[in-house]
Amino acid sequence: MTSNVAANPFLSRGFEPIRMECDYAHLTIKGEIPHDLDGTFYRIGPNPQFAPRGNYSPLNGDGMVHAFCLRDSRVSYRNRWVRTQQWTLEHAAGRALFGTSGLPSDMDPSVAAMRTDGVANTNLIWHVNRLLALEEGHGPIEIDHETLETIGAWSFDHKLPRNMTAHPKVDPDSGELLFFGQLSHRAHQRRPRILSREFGRRVGQIAFDPRTFRGAGS
Repeated sequence: MTSNVAANPFLSRGFEPIRMECDYAHLTIKGEIPHDLDGTFYRIGPNPQFAPRGNYSPLNGDGMVHAFCLRDSRVSYRNRWVRTQQWTLEHAAGRALFGTSGLPSDMDPSVAAMRTDGVANTNLIWHVNRLLALEEGHGPIEIDHETLETIGAWSFDHKLPRNMTAHPKVDPDSGELLFFGQLSHRAHQRRPRILSREFGRRVGQIAFDPRTFRGAGS
């Protein structure tokens, strides 16, 4: 990252990108961790691998997954970038190709008309034995929960046609995953929404036209 990029508040101090992938088997611990505490804490966030093109927006920075594994009063750490199509193309080029601002002028001409699977940088969920990386504009990307390697796009057995919200909720009684998506290919609906329920291989959906929907405050 260049010095002018480092001055960006979303690329410096607490937001400064981690510029490498690494594994630490035994982190230094201050104090003691209860022996019975056994599990993994995951987090995800934007972490651009190269200096961004144009104005930087963290909403579109490359997603990186972090895992802290607690076992036998020890903590190990691992991090990996999500291998999206954008990340893979830029990694091969050795520089940023996709803009993050949303301005077409920030895109490299070689990828200006390209549609990808997004940046997978907003949220992680564990559902039906799958660790899924989410963002608002694209579908989920499955991550190996142990190695953090990218498995690939997950579309609920091809039932999710496009994107879904990055913040779904789980029904505590049924275990169903509730979420909505925006499907712009339906010309008669300006901002159509889908509410889906997923448990195992069953997916249902409810569609409505927002032009006829009014919230409680309307």
